[in-house]
Amino acid sequence: MKKQIPASYPAPHDELIAAIADCETVATKLRTLEAAVRELPGKLARAETAVLEAEQKLASKEVEALLPSPDDIDLEIATLEDDVERARAAAARLQRQSEALDSTGEKLNAEMQAAQGALNLELNILVDEARDVLANRIVEKADELGELYAAYGAFAYAAGANADWLHLAHVSDPRHAMQIIGTGRTSDAAQNILSQPKHDDSAEAKSIRPALQPMAKARALLKKHEYTPRAQRIKPGNSLRGSSHGPNGVPDAPTNRSAGGVR
Repeated sequence: MKKQIPASYPAPHDELIAAIADCETVATKLRTLEAAVRELPGKLARAETAVLEAEQKLASKEVEALLPSPDDIDLEIATLEDDVERARAAAARLQRQSEALDSTGEKLNAEMQAAQGALNLELNILVDEARDVLANRIVEKADELGELYAAYGAFAYAAGANADWLHLAHVSDPRHAMQIIGTGRTSDAAQNILSQPKHDDSAEAKSIRPALQPMAKARALLKKHEYTPRAQRIKPGNSLRGSSHGPNGVPDAPTNRSAGGVR
């Protein structure tokens, strides 16, 4: 039996690896931003409560100072005033953060779209190269099978043997082929040789797996990774003050490399 030599499939290009890393970096930033948005309402509510509590304590102590009181009450009032200022500063800091979240999200959306454009370009290059290798192998084997098909046709005609296999579309063992004609379709009763589980661990299948892994990873990253402005996700009455502008456009994807789209 002639030994089959697996095809040599392309390895991931450095550009694809770099594009995957870029997308992963932006995706991590988006996940971090999303977590901050989810946590912000609770943080703001707690900060506002802390301000109110500090102000109430200060007010009570100031009223107490109007009455006969200990000599150190002025020191207590000064301490409570510091507490109020710290609470207000913390709340103001959170409010500034809330106002910057949407603008940061818009920038990250633009970064992700640009990174995805570059990634898609590099992915298409690898896909096309791997598909070309595989397609050339298929064409090569189809040519060989065509010769066997013609030979079997001549044999069936001369020997008067069963020629049903010649009319079937899939590849099966000609010794067991049997044509089944149904409503609107024709099928082969014989088992399809190409679909046998044993082929899953073949040298051919193993040789393409390294090229498939980065493709799957790249495609996962090409799925929607997008920040949603808070105005679109928070119910009326619970909204936070801040920007609600949508993306203002993104840079065009790189055009210095060309390849067909992923089929």
